[in-house]
Amino acid sequence: MRPGIDTLRDGRFFGRGGEIGAVAVFGRQKENNSYLLHGEANLAGVDLLALGGNLRGRDLLASISHDLHPLVTLGALGIWNLRDDSFLLRPLLRISLGDNLSLELFWSINRGASPKRNTSIIRMVVQHSEFGSGGDGGGILLKHFFRQNLSACKF
Repeated sequence: MRPGIDTLRDGRFFGRGGEIGAVAVFGRQKENNSYLLHGEANLAGVDLLALGGNLRGRDLLASISHDLHPLVTLGALGIWNLRDDSFLLRPLLRISLGDNLSLELFWSINRGASPKRNTSIIRMVVQHSEFGSGGDGGGILLKHFFRQNLSACKF
């Protein structure tokens, strides 16, 4: 662990859940630093989040979500790499099954230039874009959140 402050954050809140702010996160090496501007708002029941700046070498990120029902949330995450024009889009459906149990269904869509093999004697695959090197895929997550009963603890 390092002593000192690793993150600086400043923001201005407005409306019902809106915020504009800036965040700086400092890593162990300079290339791991992140400098971000962010905005959050709720427009017509849709929660919007946008980040811009440099996130450990990545240049743009956005997320939206909408509560279809108090127990069902539909959301999407998008990451667009401005340097190589590749992107990831991940729609998500989250269903609350109880106070400490949820089910998440998601699918990841990756688009960008495919990797290419070089023509040298040593065969290597050269990645041409961040999100073009992998195929699409999805998942099902069952999340259980453990609760600790603090009233049973004696001090």
